[in-house]
Amino acid sequence: MRSRMTKPLRGLHPEFPPALSLNRFGKAGIRIADIKVIGENQVDSIYTVQGPDWENLQAGPNPVLVDFWAAWCAPCRMVAPTFEKLAQKFGPGIRFAKVDVDQLPELAAKFDVRSIPTLLLLKGGKEVERWIGARPYNELANRLEAHLQATAKS
Repeated sequence: MRSRMTKPLRGLHPEFPPALSLNRFGKAGIRIADIKVIGENQVDSIYTVQGPDWENLQAGPNPVLVDFWAAWCAPCRMVAPTFEKLAQKFGPGIRFAKVDVDQLPELAAKFDVRSIPTLLLLKGGKEVERWIGARPYNELANRLEAHLQATAKS
């Protein structure tokens, strides 16, 4: 059983883990300081897509796994560690990209993304497979492995 804190630290509520705090309306939320930003510098094979970057990223010879997400989306935050693990495992053979649908709605519309999180596997700029919602690591890893084996055979 977890021990209770007697005093909240820096506005944290004693009933919630350290990453959660209460906002001014009494609702639990994640502090912005605790959100990890994934970029090219933290995991070599994950790119945060900015508008002009997209054409160069999808034009490469490798397949691209794209995570369409938003900062306010709780399931998107659940997918982030899985996406990072996939990037560490498959990074050399597959490119990984994150697209914030609030920042690039036109790109989300281009691929008809209506729900987030949505993961798209693209080859040559064309969609090969789509996953909507949070998926377990093993399911995604098995599908990516199958795509890499199929690519190696052809």
